[in-house]
Amino acid sequence: HVFLQYDDLLEHIRHSMETMAGKTVSIETINANNKKLYDTLERLLKQLDLSYKHQQALADPELSNPKRLKESISAAKSLRRVLTSDVDESLRSLSAVQDQLKRCEKLRERFAKNVCRHLGNLFVHHGNDTDLKESGSNQLKLTRRKNVHRDLMKYAELVHWLKEMDAKGFSSL
Repeated sequence: HVFLQYDDLLEHIRHSMETMAGKTVSIETINANNKKLYDTLERLLKQLDLSYKHQQALADPELSNPKRLKESISAAKSLRRVLTSDVDESLRSLSAVQDQLKRCEKLRERFAKNVCRHLGNLFVHHGNDTDLKESGSNQLKLTRRKNVHRDLMKYAELVHWLKEMDAKGFSSL
């Protein structure tokens, strides 16, 4: 009789251990899934993150101010990174992802228009600069041309950005 009780007790302990082992596997699976989810969300947030400072620089660029020009170039690069990021197709259906991409696309359109307008005005200004021509001659002064080139070079990165992000605006320039 003692052996039967002992066998029953051992059977109960074995069953309890198997149940706990199953729960441990379930907890490990849940933890692994949570880790994968966290990593995916963290990667997604890094891909789609555009800081408030960059959003402001894109929304209200002051391209004739050297400091603000550098901020705008940095913001444009960040925007390009967001818009060209390889977001998993299954995550693109999330409304938060769609909203962020729409917001960035609107910023891109607005910023591209501002860049095109500013560069167009700059080209017209330099094209109409009568000081570039010597009096009575159609020959351009090389030193003045160097100044124009130097003035326009600071916009080179924005022109490259425009070529990649707004081919139509780039072509119109």
